Amino acid sequence: MKLFMFVMFAALLLVGMNTASAQIPQPIPITMSVSAAPLAIAPGDLALGGLQAGTTYTAIPDGAGSLALTPNDGVASVNSATETDITGDVNAQILVSFVLPTRLYNSGAAPGYVLIRFNNTSAAWGASGTEANYFDPNIPTSMSLDNTGNVFISLGAIVTVPPNTGTDDYVGEALVTAQYTGL
Repeated sequence: MKLFMFVMFAALLLVGMNTASAQIPQPIPITMSVSAAPLAIAPGDLALGGLQAGTTYTAIPDGAGSLALTPNDGVASVNSATETDITGDVNAQILVSFVLPTRLYNSGAAPGYVLIRFNNTSAAWGASGTEANYFDPNIPTSMSLDNTGNVFISLGAIVTVPPNTGTDDYVGEALVTAQYTGL
């Protein structure tokens, strides 16, 4: 029986050695082209008018592309509040950062300044006219570009006009930057 098993094993081994292989490995070229649209920022603006000395005002994005101003004293108003539009790759994730002023200075000779600060309802992002994602612009914030490659930001503020501030226009700048963060 052992001899029979040995002969069968030897026969199988000889048959396996006589089998030819007709397979030759072939490479499959793989090429990927990656491109990214540079991010572009079209800045909006924020202009409040009729502010009264000795008063603190809060301008909050209203979710419709404008701002709600409180207190509503019948004199102060939102003169202009346009959206900042950031464009780039469709559905991309971006990180948006601001450099924000703490004081606005007069453009003429009037005495004083205006204090400005920001909190977690001072800015909102989303589709144009529906910025419903509130955030604190003091903190870099992750956002998603939409299926057209856009995101819109409305910037508000908390403005304090000290009692000794003279009648004049007070100006400052907020700087905004954006960068891709990946998926």
